[in-house]
Amino acid sequence: FGSRCLGSGSHGRRIAPRSHPLSFASMEFCESGGVVASASAVGVPCEVHSRRSCKLAAWVVAGCLLVVGLAVIGLTALTARADSACLDLGPLPHVFDVRTFGAKGDGTSSDTGAVRRAAAAVRLAGGGVLLFPARIGQDTIATYLTGAFNISSNTILRVERGAALLGSPIGSEWPLVVAAEVWPQFGHGSDCVPGEESCRLMHQAFIFAWRASNVTFEGGGVVDCGSREDTWWRCAKDLSRPPCGGYGRPHCIMFSDARHVVVR
Repeated sequence: FGSRCLGSGSHGRRIAPRSHPLSFASMEFCESGGVVASASAVGVPCEVHSRRSCKLAAWVVAGCLLVVGLAVIGLTALTARADSACLDLGPLPHVFDVRTFGAKGDGTSSDTGAVRRAAAAVRLAGGGVLLFPARIGQDTIATYLTGAFNISSNTILRVERGAALLGSPIGSEWPLVVAAEVWPQFGHGSDCVPGEESCRLMHQAFIFAWRASNVTFEGGGVVDCGSREDTWWRCAKDLSRPPCGGYGRPHCIMFSDARHVVVR
C-alpha cells in the first residue's frame, strides 16, 4: 500500500503507530479516520479517532486467527489419516499347520500325504504360511518324515527351530519330472547317459518350486533330504537300484524359473 491514506480522504494527518504485544498485523491510522498499511511494523495501534476503524481491524485479526486455526486442525486430521494409511499392513497371511492336515511328526510315520495336502491348501488360498511346528504335544520335538512336495507362489515355508524335515527313503514318494523342463541349464538328469530314458526323467527335488514367485524360507529348523548310503547314494552308480528305480536322483531343494525368493 506504500504510505497512502485509505478511508475518508488522503489529506489527513498521519499519527505514529503504537506497537501492540498481541497483534499480528501492522497499520498506521490517519487523523481523518483512514488507515495506512505498513509492512515494517509489527503492532496494531488503537490510537485512532474513529473507534469503528479499530473495531473493524480487531474483527479482521480475529477472522484471520480463526481461519488459520481451522487450517491447522484440518491439516492435522489429514496427516493423521495419512499416517494411519501408511501403517495399514493389510491382513496377515493364513497359517496352514501340517498337523491340522494329519502330520504326526514322530519321525517314523509317513507325513507325505499330510504335507502335500497342506501345501495344496496354501496354493488354493493364493498364499500363506506352510507351518512345520517344533513340537508335537508339549514335550516331543517334531521330525516330519515326508517325500517331495511343491511350493507355490506367495508361500512362507516356516520350519520352526527344533523341528526337522526328513526325506523319505521310498522312491515312489518322489515324483518324476522332465529334466529338460525343470532343469534347462543342464538339460537332463544326473548320474546317467544323455539321450537315454533314464536321463529324460528325474526324481523331483525334496522341496520344489517351479515358476513360482514370492517364496520365503524361515524358522531356523532343519531340512534333511535323507540322502544316505542306504538310500539315494545306494543307486548313484546304478540307477536301476532303489530308490532311484531307473531314473536320476533328486536334488534337495530346487527353484526353477522362480522369482523373489528369500531365505532368512
